[in-house]
Amino acid sequence: MFGGNTYDEVAVAVQAKPQTIEVLALPDLHKPQNFTGSVGDFNMNANISTSSLQVNEAFNIKINIEGQGNFNLVQLPKLMWTDSLEVYEPKISSTDNSKTFDFTIVPRFPGKYHIAPILFSYFNPKTATYYTKSTPVFTLQVNGNVNAQANSWKAKSKSEPLISVSETQDIRYIEKTFNPVVHSNCIAYTWWYVLLSVCTGVLFLLQVPFIRNSMGFIFNKKPKNRIYTETDKAFRQLKHASVNQSLAFQNIIKIWDSYFLKINSYYNTQFHYTAHTPHSDLKLLYADLCQNLENAQQFAYAKQADASNINDIIDQHLTLFKNIHACIQHDLP
Repeated sequence: MFGGNTYDEVAVAVQAKPQTIEVLALPDLHKPQNFTGSVGDFNMNANISTSSLQVNEAFNIKINIEGQGNFNLVQLPKLMWTDSLEVYEPKISSTDNSKTFDFTIVPRFPGKYHIAPILFSYFNPKTATYYTKSTPVFTLQVNGNVNAQANSWKAKSKSEPLISVSETQDIRYIEKTFNPVVHSNCIAYTWWYVLLSVCTGVLFLLQVPFIRNSMGFIFNKKPKNRIYTETDKAFRQLKHASVNQSLAFQNIIKIWDSYFLKINSYYNTQFHYTAHTPHSDLKLLYADLCQNLENAQQFAYAKQADASNINDIIDQHLTLFKNIHACIQHDLP
């Protein structure tokens, strides 16, 4: 009231209203094939440093793109050059509203060259339209003798590195000579590579059922060998099957009966696990077999408990089976 100025400092939080931005996808309709993703409004101009020069003398083509847009996304499409021109990666410089591509090119052969227009496509969001700019056709006259230039080219390449950059010279010459590959230096002609290829091929063929069965025919051509394979397979399937012990012993008896029955029918003999034989080793094996089968019948039909592991019992029968078959191999034709 009496002229005194009093005030308080108060912190106030303010918040702007949320803004919504809609981002549209670039249209596929009328999109140029050489479009690289440039969006904005651009102009393009290009110039060549010279239109006449000697073989192996460098010249430059500068392409400048300016306007409004995101210049980080401004890229030229992949350019196709003739093999007679050695083109280096461009030096790229940019500002807020322009980007320049400076190509260094070295002609390796004399003649008259017509450098086709370089195309640059972009999308203008204001008009929602694709535009394509192009450089003019540059004509280049290259003079000189290719043979004489080649000799100086080779002389420079012998005393200087193949590719290097210095402060005084950006271009070092690369000798383009064809050196045929010697067979002895090629991996495909080494003995270990050939051996590895052959072994790989054999292992692959062994995985083909028809080839594997054909190679196994040497062993299975005799009936007793085919019977051995079938019986061995039956024993191994029995070992890995989930069966109770009583059923497992019954299957063991059936396997032995089937084995000797097939041997007798094929060879018209009277081999059996109860038969007598003058073969001393086979006689001992028959004795073991009779004992094992007697135990199997006891456990299979008397249903007495067996404290041993059924897999161990099957392993014993497998060993006995293989020994008996080895003896029969000598006794049967």
